[in-house]
Amino acid sequence: MERENDIKYNEILLEKPEKRSIGSKILGFLTELGDLVILNWLWLVTSLPIFTIGASTAALYSTFYDINSNFEGNTIKQYFKNFKDNFKQGTVAWLITVLGYLIAFCDAYFAFHGDRGTVFTIFFGFIFIFTFVAVSFTTTLVFPLIARYKNDLKHHFRNALALSGFCFYYSLLMIFVLFFPMIVTFSFVVVFKFFGWLWLLCGFAFTFYVLSFIAMKIFKRIKIYEANGE
Repeated sequence: MERENDIKYNEILLEKPEKRSIGSKILGFLTELGDLVILNWLWLVTSLPIFTIGASTAALYSTFYDINSNFEGNTIKQYFKNFKDNFKQGTVAWLITVLGYLIAFCDAYFAFHGDRGTVFTIFFGFIFIFTFVAVSFTTTLVFPLIARYKNDLKHHFRNALALSGFCFYYSLLMIFVLFFPMIVTFSFVVVFKFFGWLWLLCGFAFTFYVLSFIAMKIFKRIKIYEANGE
């Protein structure tokens, strides 16, 4: 009897996983693409007031996390639920981010429009670099943190800044993914003519979709770090 159980157990171990058919793979791809298009338009519409961009972004991250957790339900309803849940923190975080960038660009103005080489311009140059880098690194992680964890906003910003230093290369990759494609597309007319329509179709959602995966890599590293007690 014991031997029979062993054989059955071994058979289970040796059993090959069921392969997905080409049709199911295509259907899965089209479903994911459809979700990206829907979420892209939802993000654009809910971001139109401008001050709600933070809430929209946090809602988008939350919805991606739900989908990756095998969420079964209406994507549109889930997005608006997440938008409502993250509205307060997402909006305040966005306004703080905008304020941070305004301070950085004001410092840049004083640095580049003053007499070159003076203590005044050098001081504001350093302040500009420090502020711009700090805000950029914090921004890429604060919205995934709002979407993923329940915490007060002060600790979200503190954790975002700490994580950006702890996982520097991942954070640098997130900044590249967030800013570089948009800068290239919207800075060059030729590129915009060919790829501008993609941003309206699914570009913003796809960007945040990639960023959500990178953010999860960071969160998993933190869990491993804490589990090892390091």
